[in-house]
This record gives sequence, C-alpha cells and structure tokens, in this order.
Amino acid sequence: MKTKNHFEAAANFDAGEKVLDRFDPAWAKAALFFRDPSLHFGHNGETRCRGLIAIREHLETRRRRYEAGSTIELLHAIALCAAENLPLPTWLALAFKERFDSFGSVGGATSLDRVFYSKSRPKKAPRDWKLGGELQSAVWEVASNHNGLDTAIDEVLKNPRLGVGKTKAKALVTMVDKQQNELEGSQTLSQFWTIRRKRVT
Repeated sequence: MKTKNHFEAAANFDAGEKVLDRFDPAWAKAALFFRDPSLHFGHNGETRCRGLIAIREHLETRRRRYEAGSTIELLHAIALCAAENLPLPTWLALAFKERFDSFGSVGGATSLDRVFYSKSRPKKAPRDWKLGGELQSAVWEVASNHNGLDTAIDEVLKNPRLGVGKTKAKALVTMVDKQQNELEGSQTLSQFWTIRRKRVT
C-alpha cells in the first residue's frame, strides 16, 4: 500500500530500493534508511525523526525487561519496530517466535494472556498509567515554580478533577517519570530540580 509520503521517499530510491519497492514500499523505505539515516520514512505518511542509536537503546531497554520476566515487552518492542518501519532485531524475532509458538502447542499456553504478560504491573495498571501521565504532564507545567515534587504535587492536586491523594500521586508521577527516562532518555523531574538547585547556589 502506497501512502502519501511514498513518492517523497521514492524520489530518493536507488536501483536496489526500486526493486524492493515493487515487493513492498516499506522494505524499500527501510533499505533507504539504512543507506541514508537522514531519510527515515514511516508507514502513515510521516517522516520519522528518531535515529537508529536511539531506537536501539529503546529496544535494549525492552530486551532487559523481557529478560527480567515481562514477556509483554516483546509486543512493545514489535510495536516500536512497526512504527519506525524497521525489521525486528534477531533477539526480538527469535524470542517472539518462541513465545508465540508456545501458544496452542501441546502442553503450551492456552491463551495469549499467558504468553504475553507483565510481572510488575497490577490489573489496574492502564488506569494508573493514564492518570500518572496526566499528573506528570501537569507537574512539568509548574515545575519551574517549585524546588521539588512535594510542593509541585500540592499545586497540581488543587484540581479536584484528578481525585487522587498526594502519596499515590507522587508514586504515579515517579513511576511515569522513571519509565520515560528508561525508554527515551528524557530528563526526570528529579534531575531537573537538582540542576536548577545547583544553578541557584
């Protein structure tokens, strides 16, 4: 299927990529990216901005979590490769096939929930992650007015719509902050305030 950015990508294809394009546009665009990392095209008409090193670091974080026992990380890693229009790394392809082959095999898992799961997240996790994301965004908006999480949370929780206590709010913000730092290398709120305090002193 050729999307609106296909012609932008196709203008850069070499002879080999043009051959791949006849099989599937995604293969040609992936080959183009490997040849020239400045030309990174996705599936839905978008130009991708994340570099190969950053993608690999994200995948390695998923790999470590998978090896620690959370098989759901395989699906997160596959989703990343799909979004970035990249083939699965060898470890991911082999691990996914091994886990998926266990589904429905004799003596194997009888449901996909038993194949892909997270050891660390409780059942209410999706709701907590959503609320944690909202809280973390709100804290970042007021972060420059505070010297730490306690007072920033106090300001954010003045919004009665959030309906969460301070202890839980701090835990959720810290949880989301840590995950974003691990997966994206983004600055945590704690790091932001530490740097800010150093500048003041």
